Amino acid sequence: SEWATAEFRVQFSQPVYSTGNLVISCQGAGDSPGYLIKTDGFVIIGTGQIAAIPVIDKTTGGLKATLKPSRPASEVALMADTPYTVSLRVYPQSAGVNTWRFDTTDAKEGFTNTNDGNSNGFNPVERFLLTVTVVRSPPKAIIEVIFDVDQGSSVIRELLIIAPPGFLFDAGPDGCGDMCMPGQALGSTGRRTAMLASPTGQPLTVLTGLRIRVQTPEQT
Repeated sequence: SEWATAEFRVQFSQPVYSTGNLVISCQGAGDSPGYLIKTDGFVIIGTGQIAAIPVIDKTTGGLKATLKPSRPASEVALMADTPYTVSLRVYPQSAGVNTWRFDTTDAKEGFTNTNDGNSNGFNPVERFLLTVTVVRSPPKAIIEVIFDVDQGSSVIRELLIIAPPGFLFDAGPDGCGDMCMPGQALGSTGRRTAMLASPTGQPLTVLTGLRIRVQTPEQT
């Protein structure tokens, strides 16, 4: 096993105010431990990245992020009924089913939102063998990159690709390839992402010969 990035899409029924907290924890099946969480790479993204200071609770192992800590407590940090993407680094401590709990607190009111730990988790992923082929790579040009992924026995519904620094995915009307759409930057790294997914939500069955269109930087 190794550290990996988990991404959650969340929405809150009540607003969360600045200096309030987002608390995230994981529980394995039965008495089994869930995933370890660390603060490195933790980001919350709405229309932009939300300022947050994360710490790990040494007792529970959960992550507690103080939202917009430098802003007044009367200012909304997370709006109600608005989708947010939460990304964090995780490490499996046991195999099998796990559940994730998301709570928010404000400075004066205690818990303001909770999913009661009812969000289903995921199984630890296998390590993939990835081959990348590029025929040519002139500067500031749209090039075609060919990916071959050996997925083993894993069932893959989405494949997230992270470009090297300075590279962009083709954002034209046809996307960056078959079933490929450019995504948001990866937190503070600024590295661009793209998602491969079937429009029907079915598993991706052919992961060889994937042709992705990428724009190269001025210097490669």
